[in-house]
Amino acid sequence: MSQTAAEAIRIEGVVTNRKKYSIRVKEGDQEFDVKLTDDVAIALKMNRPWYDWKNQRVVVDAVDKNVALADLKRVGVPLPAQKLFLISRLGNAKTMQATMAQEIKRLNFYLVTPEDTEHHQPTEDEPFLAGELFVENDQPYVIVNDKKLSVMLGFRFATMNGFSINQLKPDQTQVFLTGTRGKNEHEILTSRILFQPVPKK
Repeated sequence: MSQTAAEAIRIEGVVTNRKKYSIRVKEGDQEFDVKLTDDVAIALKMNRPWYDWKNQRVVVDAVDKNVALADLKRVGVPLPAQKLFLISRLGNAKTMQATMAQEIKRLNFYLVTPEDTEHHQPTEDEPFLAGELFVENDQPYVIVNDKKLSVMLGFRFATMNGFSINQLKPDQTQVFLTGTRGKNEHEILTSRILFQPVPKK
């Protein structure tokens, strides 16, 4: 029986080794060699992000199952680019109206990306906000169709993409990825990786 569709596999583990185009990931007692496609998307899952705009970085929790939230170590991750865009889901029409009525719009579900998201003013049918992200005196704002909207980037459900493999540091990074099996069961090919820092062992 021939396998027509490549078998999708999902893993979550710690990076143990990094080469130019691949990483080794340990999940439980198994290790996988993960090859990255040329157009791989590498995104940071941001836990309680604090933006250090002056130093062009975001500071996030290094996630550790065995440590209370209050005692988590914080890690600075350099921003992936100088020019950034933002896209944020504002829930349903009611939530969107409440958010947009605020002078400083508090955003929770959002993605920060170097890719141009195009501009989008939220509507009832499409309750999301998208535009270029700027910062002035530590206050972030989004330009949407020449309109300046001050925003507060919340702590929850935030992601930032545009990173390179260099950010996937061995023994300091947990990754979540879905890919297809390669030549053997311990080889995976992936085009999408979500990562977060973990404390050094």
